[in-house]
Amino acid sequence: MTAVRTLTTRAEFEEATSRHPVAVLDVGAGFVGPAFAVDHAGQTSVLFHRRSDHGVPGSSALATEGGLAILLDDPAVRAFVTGEGHRHLSVPRGLVGLAEARLALGPRGGAWDWTWTSPSPAPAPRTHPAAAVDSVTDYDLWSWVDEPVSDEMFRSFRRMGAFRSDSAAMLQSRRAIESTNSVRDSLAGFSEFEVPVSYPDANLGRQLSGLAALLAAGMPLHCVSMSADGSYDTHSDQVAEFDGSLKLTCDAILAFQRDLESRGLQDRVLVELWSEFGRRPEENDTGTDHGAAGAAFIIGSRASGEMVGEFPGLTTLDEDDNLRHTSDFREMYCSLLEQWLGQDAGPIIPGAGSLDRPKLVRS
Repeated sequence: MTAVRTLTTRAEFEEATSRHPVAVLDVGAGFVGPAFAVDHAGQTSVLFHRRSDHGVPGSSALATEGGLAILLDDPAVRAFVTGEGHRHLSVPRGLVGLAEARLALGPRGGAWDWTWTSPSPAPAPRTHPAAAVDSVTDYDLWSWVDEPVSDEMFRSFRRMGAFRSDSAAMLQSRRAIESTNSVRDSLAGFSEFEVPVSYPDANLGRQLSGLAALLAAGMPLHCVSMSADGSYDTHSDQVAEFDGSLKLTCDAILAFQRDLESRGLQDRVLVELWSEFGRRPEENDTGTDHGAAGAAFIIGSRASGEMVGEFPGLTTLDEDDNLRHTSDFREMYCSLLEQWLGQDAGPIIPGAGSLDRPKLVRS
């Protein structure tokens, strides 16, 4: 019988997972033991505590089908996963049925509400360049070295962008370097910028203030994505966490709107505020677990200000005890594409021809 071994140190955990991105993301800076590993069919499967449950015990399994079966049949692993207060077990996509057949977490909820998949998303087409910028004041290549060595390193990267080669790998590298240099050059003048209104002292406020400055400078931006500050995955301490996080987000967006108005840009910007999932109506002591129906808001001087759909109520839940959705999120994106961006939604949104177009934007 293949033996399950217990991992008690971060070094053992990193060796067992080969620093897989899923493991690095879920564990973060602090490894919390124990973790469990098994070698099966030439691969190592690992089940470990995950960091993203806000104080509520949870775990992830980086495993093959055979490896996960062995892990979940082990008494120590079963005791760990089904222990008091344990709410979450994240398993590879396609192995949910195997896990459900071996475990019964019962009414504690949230058992299989998050899965991962290993393939990377397809890269954006060359005709639609995108850049990940945390702050307009410090966009650059990240390095461990300081000036003057870093300056020469960046100049060397720039020269690499001029290389010509038939190699697909070199072509991709050259395009990445060219794009990086282009963004770096465009942001070179934003080491400091004027902020005409007061923003919350948090990451979203700093990012929105930088965005307003970029728009005022005429940067050709079409779509920008940001993550809100705070914690909305409220499995515990929901009242305190949600109230504080929502206020921080709303204050930042209000400041952004006032900033745009002061620059005469308010009619050029539309904000979509959304969450990728909602919360369950039933409480789990001090919080709620992941739910199905969510909410979205369209904000700006040209937003129609109308409600789409209706409040589903708390007495007519769906078969999984989730709130019922009363509008299709694809309709929102169809409307935004056509009413704001002037693009036909048909080639972009599956089933667009059969979807309604709620009026989200004033003429």
